[in-house]
Amino acid sequence: MEQIFCDISAVLGAQTPQKAAEKLKTSVREMVSEYPVPMPDEKELLELSGSVNEGRLKNNPVIPGGADFRELYEKILGSFQD
Repeated sequence: MEQIFCDISAVLGAQTPQKAAEKLKTSVREMVSEYPVPMPDEKELLELSGSVNEGRLKNNPVIPGGADFRELYEKILGSFQD
């Protein structure tokens, strides 16, 4: 796995996986500032979290539930807000 992250870093022109992650984070922030991502309202969050196909996560070591999906959506989409 470490080699994969090193390969990705090299492709991105970064010296380390940490620098590659920062480079990606900066790129995403630039895109979001140009094309804002709206924070969904309560109804939309419930709809999003309820639409996750839990069957596709069966090989995951931890099986998240509906409340977990909602929290993930809030954190991910909230991270794009200023």
